[in-house]
Amino acid sequence: MSKIGIKPIADIFISHIHADHVTGLPGMLMLLNQAEPEGTVRIYGPRGIGAYVRAQERTLGFERNYPLDIVELTEAEGVAMTAETFDVVYKRLRHRTRCLGYAVCENQGRGGSASRKRVNSACRKDRRGGGCSAGSR
Repeated sequence: MSKIGIKPIADIFISHIHADHVTGLPGMLMLLNQAEPEGTVRIYGPRGIGAYVRAQERTLGFERNYPLDIVELTEAEGVAMTAETFDVVYKRLRHRTRCLGYAVCENQGRGGSASRKRVNSACRKDRRGGGCSAGSR
């Protein structure tokens, strides 16, 4: 954490490329320079998010002091990321533009990433007792 109270962020999930969802992203990426992230910052989003971020970096003329990895999720559904205790799964949603819904699902000690069945049920409450929080933000 930096001296000015900005906490580092490791993973950013973008549902779709509309102004109300992405215009704050360049400012946040610039502020992360002050947060001194300890590793790579990853942005997950629909096809086109990489071009958007690179265009903003060029237009605004800012440089980062941390590595940035942009993951464009092009499949209709899948596992965006796997952590030790949870997965972030996604599924394409109906919207006016390419849009993804994300859900955070506990691994429950399964030692692996979410199954296809888990992805398909991600936006419904998990009846087996595992936590699953869905949203499209």
